[in-house]
Amino acid sequence: MNLDKDIENAISSGINYLSQKQKRDGSFSNRVSTSKNFSSYEENQSAFPTSLILSSLNSFPNMGELGKIKNNVSKFILGQRSEFWSWNYWKRNSAESSKSPYPEDLDDTCCAVAALTGYDSKSVSAGAIAKVINLLAYSESKEGGPYFTWITPPDANKGWKDTDLAVNSNVGYFLSLQDVTLPSIVSLTEKAIASDKYDSPYYHSENSVIYFISRWYKGKKKSKALSYLLEKRQCNHSWGNPLETALAISALINFGYEKEKLERSIEYILRHQKSGGWKEHPFVIEFIKKKRKHYAGSSELTTAFCLEALGKFSTPDKKMKSKGKLADSKQQKMRKRIIEMSDRRFSELSSELSESFLAARKKILKGDKGDQIMLLPYYFQKSLGQKEIDERLIAELGATSLYGWTAYTIYDDFLDGEGDPKLLSLANICLRELTSIYSVNFSNDEKFLSFFGKIMDRIDSANSWEASNCRAKIVGSCLMIPERLPEYENMEKLADRSIGHALGAAAILYLNTNETESEEMKNLISFFENYIIARQLNDDAHDWEEDLKRGQLSPAVVSVLKRYAKPNASKNNGELDLKKQLKQLQKIFWYDVIHEICDKALFHIKESRKNLESIKGLKDKAIFESMLGAVEESAQKAVTEQKEMLEFLEEYR
Repeated sequence: MNLDKDIENAISSGINYLSQKQKRDGSFSNRVSTSKNFSSYEENQSAFPTSLILSSLNSFPNMGELGKIKNNVSKFILGQRSEFWSWNYWKRNSAESSKSPYPEDLDDTCCAVAALTGYDSKSVSAGAIAKVINLLAYSESKEGGPYFTWITPPDANKGWKDTDLAVNSNVGYFLSLQDVTLPSIVSLTEKAIASDKYDSPYYHSENSVIYFISRWYKGKKKSKALSYLLEKRQCNHSWGNPLETALAISALINFGYEKEKLERSIEYILRHQKSGGWKEHPFVIEFIKKKRKHYAGSSELTTAFCLEALGKFSTPDKKMKSKGKLADSKQQKMRKRIIEMSDRRFSELSSELSESFLAARKKILKGDKGDQIMLLPYYFQKSLGQKEIDERLIAELGATSLYGWTAYTIYDDFLDGEGDPKLLSLANICLRELTSIYSVNFSNDEKFLSFFGKIMDRIDSANSWEASNCRAKIVGSCLMIPERLPEYENMEKLADRSIGHALGAAAILYLNTNETESEEMKNLISFFENYIIARQLNDDAHDWEEDLKRGQLSPAVVSVLKRYAKPNASKNNGELDLKKQLKQLQKIFWYDVIHEICDKALFHIKESRKNLESIKGLKDKAIFESMLGAVEESAQKAVTEQKEMLEFLEEYR
């Protein structure tokens, strides 16, 4: 059995099946039955399953027949919205909407908007997102959620005022697409996971609720939810039928379960495909009449969920893709050597310290940026290539980057007032190890050790200045504006805090040239200074609200506060109520400050490129150009998003 080929054929047949079943208006059918096997059923006109089908199909690219299906679905879903960007369970103007009217609801609304966003984010403007946020605010059971299912007036019957786990999970998924996570929804979800209670009066099975949770939840209890699903797996590796099995597979993969352990479950789905599609099974509990549940589902909906599961199973992990970027065996060997080196060092310590380091390293190395941190000395030596350098030393310099990043990440949390005392010893050991490696390898070289000492002094001086000047007291919802706000001037302090990032490459350059004051070294340090400033300004532009609420006076926050204080000097009295004034502060940022911060970031990217070009003998600059390009792209994107954000602020009330 060629599983990959079988999956490919099944997906192709499934897409063809959906194409044949799609209605002229772009929607799909919905069937209702009192029998779980749908031995007899009626069709009605619910808009809801069509949104879920689009979400499942968003796992695949918008190409060929599938592109046409998704385009028609998106047009149908957009045509079902109200002027407030809300959706109803029933298709607009259908017989059911008159015969059994329902209020608009957050479940249909958030699933529809999430599906449209996944298909084409441009179809959902910032103004539309603001309207949905307004609906959430209108429907919250308490400030910040969780949310009522139904969008009804405050004086509506209590029967319309339920807070459902599945519905709030779909709210959570919509918010996650806006990079928002609400503690109230996390708390509701984790309480359910802890008690193994995945109840919803609107959905037939626990698997559907867990599936909805898995689309957004990344918290500490996801392994328990994963284990609960695995406990329910039957002897034939299914969860009872293809629909439940598909929901379980997608949820497990979303939670990070190893795909290779799901092959038998995938084979079960493949065996049950008939004429391109999969049979209908209960998904929604549409209503209960005379104590009999009326189940809703369709073969098209089952097919879409099965296709999603097959697609998730057959798509390579991002981790595998990132590993694929380690193009040459030497690079892979160097990465492995650094990892093993750090493993050996921490295996000598207590299990608590060793486990803490492994957790910190995993977090740092997550994604492509992690390899950039650890392999920077290797990349630089490879690009320079003037002189042979012992690979052991290159690996040790790579390890110092890892140790330094770990130490200063932990110290930075303490400077922000959020440090974990249990990690302080880990930071100290990492910093000692970094210092020891440089001291041992350059023990007879006072010139480089002096250079190393100056770099470390810059870091500590910058951290001391920031702790003394860049913090404001928060009392309740009020920020106490200091009499004197920090002056960042040429932004040198931003570079100093992270200039240790340059040490590994600087050591490689020194080993090639034996000079710490050469033009090449000055340009290398300036490259990193400008790059770090640009990256920090870009981060500030994205995190300014969070920084403001924590009393961290970043350059972006300072610019906002200066503009706020000028017209409000007479009534300010040094206090700023963030809850009351947040919208005004947002307008200040998006009208004025965003351009200032991003323009400065782009200026420093430009300067950094000049420095890079001036480093003689650097043959391959691709890795360093990619570092700059990532920050440049993000800063440019923030500027282009200004119009959308202003539209959002105008719509949001």
